[in-house]
Amino acid sequence: MSCLTTYIPPKCPVIALEVFSNYLFVGQGCFLKIYSISENSFLTESEILHYSVIHGITFKRDSTGQEDNTVLSAYGEKKFVIANFDRGAKKVTTCSEAILEDWIYHLEFLNEQDLVCVILGHCQVLVFDCVRNQSLVRVQSKDSCTLYCGKLFFGNEWPNVLCAVGTVFQEVLIWSPGRSNEVLHRFHQHDVDNGESLGDTKIAQGAIFNIDIDVEHQILVSSSDDRSLQIWQWVIPEDEPSPNDCSKWQVKSAARLYGHEARIWKARIVYPYVVSVGEDGRCNLWDYSGTLVDRFDLRKIGSIRAVAVNMTDKGPQIFMGSDDGGIRIWYPRTKRETQHSTFDVLINYKTDFVRAMCLIDHNTAFCVSHEGRLLVGSTTALEEDGFLPIGIVRCSPCRQFLCVPSEDGRIRIYDSKSLIFREYNTKSSLILSVTWLDSIGVLVSVDGARAILWYLDGTLDPDASFRIPKGRHPWLTYAALCGSWLVCGDANGSIFTYWQQRKQAEGLIEWKQLFPSIHGKNGVTSLAPCGACLYSTGRDGKLRKFSVDEEQGLQMISETKPLSDCEWLERILHYNDEMLISGFQSSKFVLFNVDRNQTLVAVDCGGGHRSHDFIIHEGYFYFAYVNKRKTHRYVTRLPRLLRELEPGLHPSSINCVELAEQDDVDLYMVTGGENTEIQFSAVETGKFKPLVSIQGHLSSVKCLAVLSHDKESLLVASAGGRSELSVWRIQMKPELQWKRVANHLLGTPFQSKEEKEPVDDIRYMSMCFHADTGTLIVAGSDGFIRSYSLQGNKLIPVKTCKSHRFCILYVAVAHSNWILSADTAGYICWTPLSMLLPETSQDAFMGDIIRFRVHSAGANAVDFRSLTETEVEVGSSGEDCSIALSRFTILGKEISLKYKRVHPSCHASQVIGLRFIGGNHIITASKDQRIYLWKVNDDEISVVDYTRTSVADVTSLAISR
Repeated sequence: MSCLTTYIPPKCPVIALEVFSNYLFVGQGCFLKIYSISENSFLTESEILHYSVIHGITFKRDSTGQEDNTVLSAYGEKKFVIANFDRGAKKVTTCSEAILEDWIYHLEFLNEQDLVCVILGHCQVLVFDCVRNQSLVRVQSKDSCTLYCGKLFFGNEWPNVLCAVGTVFQEVLIWSPGRSNEVLHRFHQHDVDNGESLGDTKIAQGAIFNIDIDVEHQILVSSSDDRSLQIWQWVIPEDEPSPNDCSKWQVKSAARLYGHEARIWKARIVYPYVVSVGEDGRCNLWDYSGTLVDRFDLRKIGSIRAVAVNMTDKGPQIFMGSDDGGIRIWYPRTKRETQHSTFDVLINYKTDFVRAMCLIDHNTAFCVSHEGRLLVGSTTALEEDGFLPIGIVRCSPCRQFLCVPSEDGRIRIYDSKSLIFREYNTKSSLILSVTWLDSIGVLVSVDGARAILWYLDGTLDPDASFRIPKGRHPWLTYAALCGSWLVCGDANGSIFTYWQQRKQAEGLIEWKQLFPSIHGKNGVTSLAPCGACLYSTGRDGKLRKFSVDEEQGLQMISETKPLSDCEWLERILHYNDEMLISGFQSSKFVLFNVDRNQTLVAVDCGGGHRSHDFIIHEGYFYFAYVNKRKTHRYVTRLPRLLRELEPGLHPSSINCVELAEQDDVDLYMVTGGENTEIQFSAVETGKFKPLVSIQGHLSSVKCLAVLSHDKESLLVASAGGRSELSVWRIQMKPELQWKRVANHLLGTPFQSKEEKEPVDDIRYMSMCFHADTGTLIVAGSDGFIRSYSLQGNKLIPVKTCKSHRFCILYVAVAHSNWILSADTAGYICWTPLSMLLPETSQDAFMGDIIRFRVHSAGANAVDFRSLTETEVEVGSSGEDCSIALSRFTILGKEISLKYKRVHPSCHASQVIGLRFIGGNHIITASKDQRIYLWKVNDDEISVVDYTRTSVADVTSLAISR
């Protein structure tokens, strides 16, 4: 009986997606998953391609070309299986499987029973008998080059089968393997640009990654790693009796498309559209003429490797599978749902132009011209009465009032419908900014670092005056009411609070709380109260969350960067109970859904320094902006929100994982990735359930440690690149939320004279926690071990110790007086704990660092177990694939190696994970996709069992003890 069994399907990249009738078939690792499209629900899953990754799924067709609802094939690497899907029982049963000698690129069923046609990696085509498990026909192309993709088409009879393949030599070849008289049909080579017929179609500057074919409309699409997409049209002569004779075809280039910033993995044809996905996280929808109809851009999910399309009455329904293991549904917009025009304004553009504008409603703009004219829509211009605007207009959140300041220190509040105004005098010669306080008042920043508040239902006299913190740009950019607190943001990036009352005392009111330049030096752009919390954005690209307390004010909980390449977040709004953020990516305006990680709108408007405004009305997005002296209007239907069939985890490599057991779920899992994020997930009823994504690290997360946990919360420490160390509290009950408790970046004051490596180059590789003293012990790539004490919301450096000459890969408290560590040179070191703990008593244990060479190369994975008070057994694995078992005797200040046993290991590559389990067993994991269970005796290490996994490049191993 096997000791190692598969527990749950792996969370790994989705490589294969296919739509069959009302079902979505998903290949994820070695598992085949099936979803109901109409019910948007998961049906079943089965591990059918053992130890291999599913790269493609095909279905059996009958003589009329229709899809049979039971028989399918899943293939990947050198293996394929034939299976039956029973809709009623919602069960997949494997019928047969085969392993071939070369990589499989495509497979199709033939009409003959139990026969399939297969494209292999070196331009070979097989006819394979699944019952007898042997090939009946093997055809080798004259051009036996290496392939990257292939497609079989034109019927299910062997003589009629055509084969299109993409090579590493930038070519697409079409040939007929079922015709004995000619194996490969070559077309004559001509220039692509003149539209003549093409031969060995040399179409790109890189390898051809994907081919798809629409036989009915005679369209072929190929994608390449040079980021291009090529659409080809072939014409079959009318007098040609056999359309399968491709030697008579005339092939022309219909369009060459560039819309991706990285390699294009897949392209799918669904008349009249072409869908392409790639390494840049984009999904583009094109028409056959080469026009980009719509685009989905979500780089945070990583590379999109699989795509499938289901045509509905409302348009294409696009399924995407990505590197983070997620499956998402996108509903693109069609071209006719977007309009781009200009507003008609009563202005002479020869002598004047629009300087500032805002939207009163979705059809009407209020404009201020360069010469000081006030214009409403296309029919109204307000009378000139000596009021000279300064080129600023601000609309209240309710769109009922407009505030226009003048050059002589006055402001006018206009009613947007009646255009009746009320005038206020700031008694200042310079107005710097105007900010609405909800829709009940207006704050005007004037010279002298002052802000004046008027309530609209009050008198013409100011209701209050506030002192603004001094800085280079002392004026307000946003204000919001949070209970009894007035929260303001300024152009210096600072957030500060005032105690707010309706009638204030005379004089300037001082701020109570200040977060100086928390959003960088370019300013705060918005503040949005939400229950007992406050969200803020700035021109540093960060979204910050604060808790609001009636007595203590604000306390920052977290900070995230919703858009990785957006440094200017402009406004927060809530729409249909979801948070949207607007901002600018270079010259493009973007509207982003934070909750669903979805870009809703992207408009090239010239940048955020130009006057602009937008309104969402009845599902449509109305955007107005000034560019080239004219007011432009962009209208589009908001896309249907992205739906997740399966949530994703990390889009790139996972560097570390820690487990925490709880009563309410099977396990809680914390993972740290190369994408700087920490994912908190639950393992429940045999499935991964991502709960929250924690952002805040500047670089990759290399190690984690669970410091403490109870039924309601976890305290987790994380560390990684750029010598950054953070402590987080994850609250699970009553509501799931997280906050950063403390953060520390290694700086020059803490560096000793021996620490010569630049701080930014130091990576924290491993950590452990000394619970008795509450000390975090962290190992770095510079060979130093450092200790920190968590005091309140600060990490206080305690001590540093140079234990190794090389990068340290592992550190743990292995004895009451000693720390165990291992490095990339194969050394295991014992460091006295007193060298890193705070000074608690004069009788503290003192000793020297003791080193042992255990491996000839780096010790990648280390674990230990205490046998007695004086004996510790250390298991380690190295770059040389060996496994070492070392027993150490500890007597006071002396440590001796009692014995060391080295096993050459059964792994074919370096061992990445090693853990002691049970009384005398070790489990190891390697990049060779194997997991071994070993039994440890006094005189030997022997294999008990092993299993394989479809997931390659294992980086970490954790066990639940």
